[in-house]
Amino acid sequence: MGILIFCILALLIPAEILNKIGLLELQNEYNVLIWIALFLSLSLLFSHFLFQSFPFFSGLIKNQKDNYLGRRRLKNLSKDEKTMLNKYFKENTRVQEISIYHGIKADLINFGIIYQSSNAIQPAHHTFEYSISSWAYKYLKKHPEFLEGAIFEEDMLPVD
Repeated sequence: MGILIFCILALLIPAEILNKIGLLELQNEYNVLIWIALFLSLSLLFSHFLFQSFPFFSGLIKNQKDNYLGRRRLKNLSKDEKTMLNKYFKENTRVQEISIYHGIKADLINFGIIYQSSNAIQPAHHTFEYSISSWAYKYLKKHPEFLEGAIFEEDMLPVD
């Protein structure tokens, strides 16, 4: 900050005053360096202001990156993952109970496709409630072909 103030003063103070305090020769000799230092100081100040005053910019960038990776992941779902996600649309809900022992949900959580919406466990079923993220719900509504090949409970053979 001190460099910025010095540069501004060195460039804005009239030549007569600089001559009286003995800095006119310094300003003439280092004029280009003073301009470079001013530009760099202003750039650093602006970037600091941008990321400190508006933290949502960094969050926005992260969300865009996460959504991109999540959309790519939705194009390459396994049959079990398709079945789990298709249940949201089949039952017309944004929340479903998923067993704590069900390993399929882990990858979907990592990509932000679903998330644990409640910490309350259903003791009788050993399940938590999981919600589908709004961007994934909208994307799958728009592209139902990504859920083709899902296995439905009525299609499964009974286990003896």
